[in-house]
Amino acid sequence: MTVESLLQGVVPEPKGSIYHYTTTGGCLGIMESREIRASISLSMNDHSEVKDGWRFIRKYLSSIPKDETVQTLIDFASQPFTNSAKCVYIASATLKRDDANHWRLYSDYGQGYVIEIEPQTPLAVITEKPAEAFITINGPSTTINFADVFDLTRWYGVIYKKGEKTKVLDSFVNRVREALSSPPAFNDPEDQSEWYADQLGHIRVSLATIACLFKPKGFAGEAEVRAVALFWGGGVTPHAKFKTGPTGLTPYVRLGTADSLNGNLEKMFRLNGDGMMPLPLPILSVGIGPLLPKPGQKQTLECILADAGNPNARVWKSKVPLR
Repeated sequence: MTVESLLQGVVPEPKGSIYHYTTTGGCLGIMESREIRASISLSMNDHSEVKDGWRFIRKYLSSIPKDETVQTLIDFASQPFTNSAKCVYIASATLKRDDANHWRLYSDYGQGYVIEIEPQTPLAVITEKPAEAFITINGPSTTINFADVFDLTRWYGVIYKKGEKTKVLDSFVNRVREALSSPPAFNDPEDQSEWYADQLGHIRVSLATIACLFKPKGFAGEAEVRAVALFWGGGVTPHAKFKTGPTGLTPYVRLGTADSLNGNLEKMFRLNGDGMMPLPLPILSVGIGPLLPKPGQKQTLECILADAGNPNARVWKSKVPLR
């Protein structure tokens, strides 16, 4: 059981392209760095919505018949490790390709760009930090280093309607119940305990991901999709960078295309500092904002996209009559 298997078919996944609206500087930064930023939820405009997600989950769990599975989820929801919001990072996009409200709100009132992304490509956290030892032995004591222990989801659709949220939680509770009711056979009781603890960790992260995907119905017009990174160690991860914003200095983590080594998907992409670049992002196209002048833009963007490893990405001009 993994986070992905717990959520597959439970929460919605985008069937087609997703779109990231951004400013001129943001667009250039994404293409040149081959990275998308996932900001810490504490500093996001919709930090309160993550708390709303937990409130909905707690209310739902208190309303259904109790068994061991439900009680476990109630315990997780009563003291979620994301309460501090210091270990949860969220990247956002939308299903809307050429939308007036998104141009106004997220793209410098139509003077920016929108980047079309293929959402099925697995993501990784990008860092220059060297690998940390997971377990360090210091005399008689054992210290677990959580710096590199995290979960990063694929892109999932945000859920707005009460009935759809309830349906998601119904499916999730059943999925968890089935997973815990049929453990593999173990000869060693310690192995069974380790397996059970591992499953509980995946369940807890999956429930926290669902909380990040619940928003009030008044935001339904955004048609948002999110990728969520949850660091188990709590606090600001050492893999974070910082940016300035309306709330002051804001931590964020960098997301890029995951690498596959010997058939194993690596969710941490480490840059060695020798001019190494992340893999190209799965950019399909870039849209020019409705209030940006078109002359020269197409050729400039095509040149930047080629350098970013996306020579086949299309460039198009918005048709929204923004004034």
